Amino acid sequence: MNSRLSLRGVFAAVVALACAACDDGAALPSRCVGPLCQALDAGGLYGDSGADAAAPPRVFDAYVPDPSRDFGPPRQDACVEADEQCNDLDDDCDGRVDEALPTTGEVCGSGTGACRPGVRACLRGAWVCEGEGAPGAERCNGLDDDCDGLVDDAPEDVGQPCGQGAQCAAGRTVCDAGQLSCVGAVGAADETCNGADDDCDGRIDEAFPELGSTCGITLGACRAGQVRCIAGSLTCFGQLGPTPEACDTEDNDCDGQVDEADDAHGGGACPAQGDRCVESAQCGAGGRCVDDYGQRYCSVACADDAGCENGTFCGPLGGSNYCRRAYAGCAADAACSPDERCMLVPAVDPSVFGGECRPALPGGLPTGAACGADTPPCAGRLCLGDIGQCASLCGDTPECGAGFSCVRTPFVLGDRMQIEVGLCIAACTGDTDCSFAQSGLVCQYGLGQGAGEGFVGYCDVPRPGGRTGDVCDLSASPPLGCDHGYCRRDGRGRYCTQGCASANDCPAGWACTPNDFQTSGGVFTLGLCQRP
Repeated sequence: MNSRLSLRGVFAAVVALACAACDDGAALPSRCVGPLCQALDAGGLYGDSGADAAAPPRVFDAYVPDPSRDFGPPRQDACVEADEQCNDLDDDCDGRVDEALPTTGEVCGSGTGACRPGVRACLRGAWVCEGEGAPGAERCNGLDDDCDGLVDDAPEDVGQPCGQGAQCAAGRTVCDAGQLSCVGAVGAADETCNGADDDCDGRIDEAFPELGSTCGITLGACRAGQVRCIAGSLTCFGQLGPTPEACDTEDNDCDGQVDEADDAHGGGACPAQGDRCVESAQCGAGGRCVDDYGQRYCSVACADDAGCENGTFCGPLGGSNYCRRAYAGCAADAACSPDERCMLVPAVDPSVFGGECRPALPGGLPTGAACGADTPPCAGRLCLGDIGQCASLCGDTPECGAGFSCVRTPFVLGDRMQIEVGLCIAACTGDTDCSFAQSGLVCQYGLGQGAGEGFVGYCDVPRPGGRTGDVCDLSASPPLGCDHGYCRRDGRGRYCTQGCASANDCPAGWACTPNDFQTSGGVFTLGLCQRP
């Protein structure tokens, strides 16, 4: 084997060393062209710019073959012309790198939000968008930093701890209208009475040493409590304090005395059986404030009179027996004291008229006042439902006072026995006195309750039948009655008429003529209207 290197082998080795030298720390970029090492100045390839533009390419000290000699096929790294691309190479073999690229200078990037478009440029073999305002991290500033079309969407500075000096609890940042704010931070404050550690020292309500101590008294109905912080202030929790003294066998006002006064109802002594009351609490243990037909007083259930006190007796009331007040019997208000009324109540003995002198009902309406379901009660508990007026019991008309007649009225006792009582009712002589157009009442005539009083006029509802002047016949079937209760006969037949005191009480043109009537009290004269 020949130990001498061939000429061709030596040349290849020299070229390889020369190309390696081009990459060995050269200050300027370089490339290897065939067997030559060409240096690039700051402006580009040799000949483009600079003071050394006319200088020949630098050639390393190496063997340069005779070009007339055959060295075999062309080398693979010889320049092959191609379209120029952005790759930091001279693709078109014109001695320039990445020049005249078709998309250079085109607009690039986004104009959304904070972003601004730039222009395409090839820099060191890579495409860049020069001058572009690129997307950034979204922050709370009222801008679309990441250029996604949304302002302040999930900014990175939200949800961060905040609240410098917040000893009790740090807050978190929130974004509100482009501004960061800190919410939830709780700083130290002066200690207050609220069950919390306001000054963040690990102790609760330590500024109030009286907490937990006993407060109030335990006496009678009162009970002591414990001092606690409630709603920002010291409170005696669980305490039962004094209340107005009531008649309930308790020391309500906690003064060591029981039922010494009825302070819950305006003062005074606690009521005994038969004394006026407002509610059962006034009547003590086992007592009850009963309503005895408008009169309220303390009572107890009873089996006989032995269980009753203070002048009361055992009698039926509301389906049970109670100790009841005893009232004087009466038949008229005149039999009672000025502050009493003769009231009709169911009698214990059904054969006895139930008139009793009782205190007038507080706020009761006077005789003659309009009464009904929507009004206060009548002072004497007697409201005539048909005419809607308060009435009162009487013995004769003078007892009723001016403007009223004492009218004898049938009354049925509990044993169905009928008696007659006198009732004070508005007096009249004719229909005009009763304001018929407004009230619908007419002037009726009946016997007065007083002995020898005769007929008296009073306002009452019309009776079934014809009006004055209409035909009547009490013997017919059914009878043809009259609204004023009187059927009169003359030469032309029977007709309805009415009582009168003078012709002014009759229809125009009619006369008022006297007529005698036989009654249970004797013969009495009554004027009747006579048609012309």
